[in-house]
Amino acid sequence: MKGKSEVLRGNLNFLHSIFPKPLRGLLLFSSLIRSAVNSFVHVYATRILKKASSLLAIFFISITVNATSYYVSAQGNDAANGTSPSTPWLSMAKVNETTFRPGDAILFNRGETFYGTITVNRSGSPGNFIVYGAYG
Repeated sequence: MKGKSEVLRGNLNFLHSIFPKPLRGLLLFSSLIRSAVNSFVHVYATRILKKASSLLAIFFISITVNATSYYVSAQGNDAANGTSPSTPWLSMAKVNETTFRPGDAILFNRGETFYGTITVNRSGSPGNFIVYGAYG
């Protein structure tokens, strides 16, 4: 494989044979400028993308840190906090009286039957919905 200097020398020989002298200088100058700009863009774009991805990660982590999962089970207790499968709520009334925040999840124990109606009074925010689902 040819080294960079051999390739550059080959390109210069090609330029000498095809283009007149003033145009050769302009083409060589423009290729040097293009190479410098490409290097500059690559270095700084990489730095900017790294910083932007770090900021986005921090932003999304801060949004989801405030989200809470609430659990409901036929063996639960409405006096419990409902925030883990080992301390679930019992009734739909407890679900309906609780004000949920964007990103919260209300999860019902899979395979169990729940009677009543869910009153949905909030929807969360764009990309950070209040989710109703199942666990277990």
